[in-house]
Amino acid sequence: MANKTKPVDGYKKTICDKINKYLEETKMSNKEFGDKFGVTEGNVRSWRACKTALDINQVAILMDLWDVSFEELVDYKKPRK
Repeated sequence: MANKTKPVDGYKKTICDKINKYLEETKMSNKEFGDKFGVTEGNVRSWRACKTALDINQVAILMDLWDVSFEELVDYKKPRK
């Protein structure tokens, strides 16, 4: 059987990658980004390394900050029937 990434793990990696890209492009520090969520630089480093994931409230803040839907945030593509 092929080794498949669990959907949640795939979404977590997608969000981690997007956070990394956003912080690199905007030159925003981990501290500045963390302040938007009420978390420490260490939390942001952990997100960026994909060691931990944002909780649902933090995902909502991120969607609001970037003005994107959940589907856009995780690059969700509806499966074809």
